[in-house]
Amino acid sequence: MTDSQAGWPEWGPQIGWLDLSDERRELIKGLYRLAGWVADHPEVPLPKVAATVWPGRESPDTSWETVCARVDAVAVALGVEAVVRPAEGFYEVEAWFGPVEVSCTAITAQSRQAQAAQNSYRDNVQADEPAPTSAGGAR
Repeated sequence: MTDSQAGWPEWGPQIGWLDLSDERRELIKGLYRLAGWVADHPEVPLPKVAATVWPGRESPDTSWETVCARVDAVAVALGVEAVVRPAEGFYEVEAWFGPVEVSCTAITAQSRQAQAAQNSYRDNVQADEPAPTSAGGAR
């Protein structure tokens, strides 16, 4: 049986999927399709696969404690402990499923503001054009 969207086979378990949200089901199907693609194309390099679970800041009113609690919930589900990286303003957890990284990071408001300030210059800095090279190489 194929998926009507891309012609990819229906991968993965079907039992119990009625209890999952549509978004969760589609993510699982996509992961299985990726696995099938990797298996079917040994001639291409392997992709780097990383999954990011965003703890979210739905609004400026979402507290730091709420976001960190979400990171903690991911840590419990992964069976690892979250780590504080004060220099970066991060509270994060990461785990590996073989070569696949799963991470969840809470970022302080100060760190977000510093990154936004740094990125605000991005469009104002232009790289110099490379110097033309003369034909025939160096002498």
